[in-house]
Amino acid sequence: MTSVELTLTNFLFLGCLIAPGFLAIVLPISVLRKRSRQPRRIVALCVLCALAFAVNPAAQVLFLEPLDQRRGNEMARRAHGSELLGKTKAEARAVLGSPHGEYSSTPGKTTWEYKQLTGYWLSSHFKVFFDQDVVYYFGPNND
Repeated sequence: MTSVELTLTNFLFLGCLIAPGFLAIVLPISVLRKRSRQPRRIVALCVLCALAFAVNPAAQVLFLEPLDQRRGNEMARRAHGSELLGKTKAEARAVLGSPHGEYSSTPGKTTWEYKQLTGYWLSSHFKVFFDQDVVYYFGPNND
């Protein structure tokens, strides 16, 4: 790709991220300018705007990122408290529950991923690393 195509792609991607949030701000203003006195209509409009804001990935960062990091730190405290290092997969599953993803890059080494905050598009993952089915490292990926 040329730099012009890349710039256009980035512009379109950012536009798709920002447009729902922009519409969530502009639509209520235009509707309220009509001076509608129907309380149900205003409440429904506010709920729709809140939903539009909540599903917008660019807007989610503002209010869900602190919760995501807190959840990752909470999982790390739970793992430290149960002394997860050196435990088997069954014991790790008993402490943290079933992983959302399991990956193996080399024979004998496995990585479990736990989504820290369900529903958050840009959520980080808490990872547990196994060597020969024994935990040798774990931690949140708060980036």
